[in-house]
Amino acid sequence: MLGCEDHEGGPEERVGARGEDAQLLAAGVMLARRGAEDDIGTLYCQLTGANVTADIFTSGVSKRWEAIFALAASLLALGFALLLAWRMWAGMLDQRAYDYTTTILQFPHWLAFIPILISLALLAVAALMTLSNAARDVKRG
Repeated sequence: MLGCEDHEGGPEERVGARGEDAQLLAAGVMLARRGAEDDIGTLYCQLTGANVTADIFTSGVSKRWEAIFALAASLLALGFALLLAWRMWAGMLDQRAYDYTTTILQFPHWLAFIPILISLALLAVAALMTLSNAARDVKRG
């Protein structure tokens, strides 16, 4: 191998250093991908009403029924966000209690749960906002 004689450690140290770099890179990529794609996109779709819908079922209904369907969808989104947040919270506490860490860098696993919990809390807030708007639309008729 070229350049190996310049390294002061054995092969294990070289592999370990590369493994640490790869694990750190993977953690950064996962966090960036999770935050940019999933969380921001989900929040934007919830707030703007851009979620996938089947308009074929609602095309002939009155504005009041559209508002009722929007209210039901917001309730469902809120329930889903709260359920996921509750279970992710429990999962984070388990990971922390058992002190699970990554193999090479010994990062605690529970740290990865924090951005997910924040995004689920923001999704719940967005669902509450759309729920409020839908309830107002139902009252207007």
